[in-house]
Amino acid sequence: MTLSDDVVHYTSPLLHEKRIHTVTGLGTYQVIDPTTSLPILTEKLKRYRERTFWLANIALAGGHLYLMDEFGATLVLTPGTNYQEIAYNKFQDLEKMEKEHGNVNEAERFYGSPAFFGDRIFIRGSQYLYCLGQTTHPRSVSSQ
Repeated sequence: MTLSDDVVHYTSPLLHEKRIHTVTGLGTYQVIDPTTSLPILTEKLKRYRERTFWLANIALAGGHLYLMDEFGATLVLTPGTNYQEIAYNKFQDLEKMEKEHGNVNEAERFYGSPAFFGDRIFIRGSQYLYCLGQTTHPRSVSSQ
């Protein structure tokens, strides 16, 4: 497969430190030199499942890039000309879901980009809005 075969969908590019970062829908991550339009780095991302698409835009927070696939699996990378993976987190257990239900039709889908506020990450799924981060003070909701 050539890169042109993978260009069904591109996320919005992210410009950081005079380099363009982008990912295709099929999971090819590129760092591009904006002065030449040539790739500096091309890396095929690991996929949580065989048929997983990368649709959310790349986010930059705390000096790291966040790339999220349609099932919420997130790669955290260090921006630069070398591929350096910091973390890989799965949002849901698709293997368990597939074993119990025979498919992943009920799985939450993630098409929007993660948003950051303070030390929290907000992620909009197809069914719910998630807030990830440590709580410093427990709060209760009053029905008054």
